Amino acid sequence: TVEVYDSEFVGHLVTGRDIAISGQLRYAGEGVLDLHDADYRFSEIGWQAGGRQLAINDLRITGGVQQSLKGDTPFPALDANISIAATEFTDSDAGMAVTLADVRLEPVSLSQLNEQLTRDLGGRLQVGRSDIEQGALSLGWQAIDARLGGQVGRDMLRFASDLGLTALRVAHPQLGVQPLAVDAIKITGLTQAAQTRFDVLRVEGLELPSDPAETGLKVASIELGQGSYDDAAGVDLDSIVIDGLQSAVIRDQAGQWRYVTSKPASVEALPVAAEPAPAASGDAGLPWRVGSIRITGESYLSVSDRLNPDAISPRFRIEKFDIGTIASASPDADTPFDIVLRPDEYSEFEFKGETRPLSE
Repeated sequence: TVEVYDSEFVGHLVTGRDIAISGQLRYAGEGVLDLHDADYRFSEIGWQAGGRQLAINDLRITGGVQQSLKGDTPFPALDANISIAATEFTDSDAGMAVTLADVRLEPVSLSQLNEQLTRDLGGRLQVGRSDIEQGALSLGWQAIDARLGGQVGRDMLRFASDLGLTALRVAHPQLGVQPLAVDAIKITGLTQAAQTRFDVLRVEGLELPSDPAETGLKVASIELGQGSYDDAAGVDLDSIVIDGLQSAVIRDQAGQWRYVTSKPASVEALPVAAEPAPAASGDAGLPWRVGSIRITGESYLSVSDRLNPDAISPRFRIEKFDIGTIASASPDADTPFDIVLRPDEYSEFEFKGETRPLSE
């Protein structure tokens, strides 16, 4: 048991308070150290270097570890439970502050070595109410729950997970005076190795308030199907399906057309960042492809003119909205579209054909 621990080395300050360690360590033969019935408790752990600070409160690690001394793998066999009541990290140079509550890896495991000299990862990660701020951006969530899997080895790290996040809030001046709110984000089949992939990414209950209130955006769900990313191939999405979209476009009494994230003409313009330097010849930026875009369900777009109160204010039901493949690598390829809007049950507007939205 250690009540106070303070150490400073080459500009790094490490502190600890109320540290209690217990367990049984033995040599298990064949170059293996075995630690079992371990119980590590840290009331406070701190680290500081320059403008960066890390504070961890109430860290507890229980379980067992087996580590080979032969150098065949840097990762031990592990069967443990890890919990942290609160974590705070700040970086004054980057203007960043991170607060995490109730972090739990219960359990987390690394199997014995298999024939490929890798270990199977398993476990469950849970994170409670947390907040991240950097500059003008702030985001927070109520809870994260992730099932962990994958393999780790000397020359291999493959991560797999099904992940859920609830009550996300994102605030930034470009989003308006009120934050973007999302009820839940669910990702299934997430894997990360040389390429990051997922089977389905689903966003539920998205709401972005705006002014006027009618121009706010509400979406019941957005589902991205079969997505992947790597540095060479870029971003590839098989499909985007938007369900239950509702918003409006309004011309206000000043004659300005207002929509979600738009600002009234009276608002002083924000400083505009300098234009980035042109891309080098042959560098077209990150490539991307979207296989299809659809809008379904009870989706509506309203249009009104407050400058002319006698004008008809239609509320278009988006009966059909299908867009074909769009890819940055094929700007001159034809993209089919099929759009049907209904202002009432007796009328409809249909737009169908092909376009080249990326062609110069």
